[in-house]
Amino acid sequence: MLTVGQYQLLVADACSGLNSMFSLSALGVLYMYIAQRKSVIHNMLMLVLIPPIAFTANIIRVMILVLITYHLGDEAGQGFLHGLAGMVLMLVALAIFIAMDGVLVLAARQLNRQHSIKSQI
Repeated sequence: MLTVGQYQLLVADACSGLNSMFSLSALGVLYMYIAQRKSVIHNMLMLVLIPPIAFTANIIRVMILVLITYHLGDEAGQGFLHGLAGMVLMLVALAIFIAMDGVLVLAARQLNRQHSIKSQI
């Protein structure tokens, strides 16, 4: 139960995030398959990051729905914009997956560069 302004929002079981955790996990694994990184460590780190990314994206979705309900009313929060928030959830999660993949690639390059400098000395 969330209380925002004059509204009391009940987060139903269907919207609690468990369903989105499964679909976002599948999205993360699909992204990993498409990216086809050769490093086992990179892939393991991405797998470990999937649940926190899914959780973060779901929090952002709930925040968006709370703001919609607060500013536009109860009908807007439960109507079309509720479904749109689910789409935003997927896009946010995908953006975070891509960003974390990029950070891991940059970190691996930096480690390889440092290792090659040490082996030359």
